Amino acid sequence: MALQKLNELVTSHQLRALLLNMELPNSLPEDIPYPDALSVTTPASAASHDVPPAQTPFVLNRLSLIIPPPFLKPSTTKLSSRKASKRFRPGALKDFIDLPVDVVFEIASYIEPIDLLHLTRVSKEFRTLFMSRNSLSIWRRVLRQVEELPKCPQDLTEPQYASLLFEKFCMACLGTRGKIKVQLKLRLRLCTSCLKKNMVTGRVLKSRLKPPNEALSLLPSSGPTIYPRLSALDSLENTDAMLYFLPEAELVFAELSLRKSTSPAEYDGFLLEQHAQATRMMNEGLEMDFWANLLEGRKVSEGHKTALKRRKRIMTEMKALGWEKKYFPDDDDDTDTDQWDDYLNEAKELTTRGWNILRPKMLEIYERSKRNIQTRMLLDRIEVAYRNFRKRQELSKRAQLPTWRDFPTSCLDDFLDTHWSTGCTDLELDALMSELQPLLSEDFLPRAKSSLDAILRKCNSEERHTSNLLHKAKTLFTCSCDQCKIKQKVGMVFFSYLEIIDHWVGAHMDSPWVLAIFDDIKADSQAMKVAEDVILALGLPKNCARKDVAKLGKLVCRCGHPNAMTFERLVYHVYSERVWYQSILGMIHPTATHIVKELLIDTHNVKNLPMIISPHSLNDENEAQPIPHHTIPTSKEGYCRYCYQLTLRVQPRPLKAAEEAFHMKSKHGKARIDGDIAALDQLAAMYGTYGCSS
Repeated sequence: MALQKLNELVTSHQLRALLLNMELPNSLPEDIPYPDALSVTTPASAASHDVPPAQTPFVLNRLSLIIPPPFLKPSTTKLSSRKASKRFRPGALKDFIDLPVDVVFEIASYIEPIDLLHLTRVSKEFRTLFMSRNSLSIWRRVLRQVEELPKCPQDLTEPQYASLLFEKFCMACLGTRGKIKVQLKLRLRLCTSCLKKNMVTGRVLKSRLKPPNEALSLLPSSGPTIYPRLSALDSLENTDAMLYFLPEAELVFAELSLRKSTSPAEYDGFLLEQHAQATRMMNEGLEMDFWANLLEGRKVSEGHKTALKRRKRIMTEMKALGWEKKYFPDDDDDTDTDQWDDYLNEAKELTTRGWNILRPKMLEIYERSKRNIQTRMLLDRIEVAYRNFRKRQELSKRAQLPTWRDFPTSCLDDFLDTHWSTGCTDLELDALMSELQPLLSEDFLPRAKSSLDAILRKCNSEERHTSNLLHKAKTLFTCSCDQCKIKQKVGMVFFSYLEIIDHWVGAHMDSPWVLAIFDDIKADSQAMKVAEDVILALGLPKNCARKDVAKLGKLVCRCGHPNAMTFERLVYHVYSERVWYQSILGMIHPTATHIVKELLIDTHNVKNLPMIISPHSLNDENEAQPIPHHTIPTSKEGYCRYCYQLTLRVQPRPLKAAEEAFHMKSKHGKARIDGDIAALDQLAAMYGTYGCSS
């Protein structure tokens, strides 16, 4: 059975080799130098390697064992006369063909191995000539001319060796597309799909063919992934993870089974022969790998030198043409930049003819890049002009202008087309801004108002169906944007709807408005309730418009606050005073509850507001006399003794000198006197500490 299986395998592979050589005379398989003319099994071939003759290898013509894809069929159609004339023109080589054979051989001995392979495929006559034994010296001479090329392996003829190293097509499907992997230790060059059919791991071999344990050592393998430069491989070290040539393994395993069943001596001899051959093939392949890597490194280095020389030549030519470097393509996302870099850095020597072909292509890219760069520079000037123009507008107009990110640059197309090459003056830019202002207002302000209205109605459900909420004086917003966080003003400033638009846009000119409504801008219902109290205290209806409050001008609070304020600032003042009062009430020490009314007053409650807030007048300016702080001694760390007496806790921070008089009047209803502000250790000595009062 083993002998029958072996004969079937050998017959099937020989039949394929025969079909390839007989039925495809003009196709690539015939061009592959199979050992029909230079057989590796003949004594002459073995002697050609200058090594002692070895026994005839068991596997004859390994390359004919390659499993082709099912779609590879013999060609039955003839090329059209037009295509045939393009592929081969006998007249072009007439004089060369008529030369004497020794002259042809002499010429051929000076060409590259790949060129000799191509010459062999010019015609059947050339194939017969260069694949004969008489041409063996030509092949050896051509291969010796390749620098540091290892000697031809014993299992390959010279044409096969040249094809393995220098050609690029898949040995199975003959294709050149996709990734083609070369396994020099296995003498194979296969594409991804053909590799899966011809090469398998040792693990797959064992599961599929069930060979004896020592079987893998009889086959050449892909070897380890990493190995030292001078290491020698041994097939005894083959593992299940390495790759093996499947058709070869089938033949070897079948022969191994046959030898084992016939004669122990033949079996042992077969093991030694196959191990020696596999080890030799792997080490020869390892030497070829090192040479291929060295050659690739040299090609890369030479390519870099050639590309650098080419780049210098092109830069010199462009400078002579007056092309300015600042207009060269520099946008990494632009395909023109990639094409420009390819032209500059191609690892190909630039000739005069090549530059004449390349120059119009690069000029087209250069002109396009020059326009794009000058257009960007003009856009940068327009952006600066727009920012300055917006700052110069009054609030009502400034709030109508969007961020630069939301600026509809499409409306600038005509201006850019006219001025990209000539530039423009500042007067032309100002005229452009004035012309665009109505268009920008119509687009941006309605969007901003709509988004703020949605925020407001979500916060105040009671007035969800009320119209004109944004225009009411009590409608206030807070901002928690990055700028407010940096300045530590989050929640410390209230804005009307125009002010919040102006504030956010001015702080985020490079961001779209949509980001403002997601995280930064909020409406505070408690602040709006305080605003209603302030409006009523000023004698206006609580739902009055912002313009009604604006007519009152600046406002003052006579709680001791030294400055006149806007309506929004006054609302925040009242809001913060109420928050402070409630927080201090929550910290009153149990031993101090009886003195709360004496030491703490709620200055800004609803009842007191009409008596302390009013529009600003000249009398307020005359009454606002600054307290001469140099007459009031202060300690290094000043804390209010009344606040400490009520809570027995230190306040978050000591009072500043400018805050002391205001604090005493607004929180305690007293004028500031000596002893009201003291150091923490003095207060602790007088009143004790929390949990341990005196």
